[in-house]
Amino acid sequence: MADHNHIYERLVQDPGDAVGALAYALYKKSKQEYCRAFEAAHGRAPQAEDLQAFHQANQTESQIAGYLARGHMLAHEFLEVSLTDQIAEMEVSVRRSELARRFGRVEEKLDAAKSGRQWAKDIGTSILVNVLTVIVVGVIALGAREYSSLTSAIGTRVSAEQK
Repeated sequence: MADHNHIYERLVQDPGDAVGALAYALYKKSKQEYCRAFEAAHGRAPQAEDLQAFHQANQTESQIAGYLARGHMLAHEFLEVSLTDQIAEMEVSVRRSELARRFGRVEEKLDAAKSGRQWAKDIGTSILVNVLTVIVVGVIALGAREYSSLTSAIGTRVSAEQK
């Protein structure tokens, strides 16, 4: 394996390295594009010796750093889209939850004529529902903050790896 291409080992640090795996996928995409362009220009698929220049050019420190940076950007975009979708799903879930149904019932009851004692009970229930809603929104906000910390940590790690 003397002429083995070590790009995978340079991009992917361990089995859980998602950024490195994305960077490797970007490298493979570039290689496919190179092969298609070579075939269009020469009328044949590239041989091993035809790929040597591609391999040498794509194993420079700047190319490795570029693939890793683009891998990090893809991971960040994926996380952002995923978390945005999850937050939207959570909002729909909360709206459809028992809290929302009970809040609707409280509104219906408030519209009807009530005694002073019933009003006090309904106001207490309404306050409880509002407090629970604030807690749910707080949990969502904490999740967003943790997401920000996670993306910052990934950025720090990629920056450290690039140095």
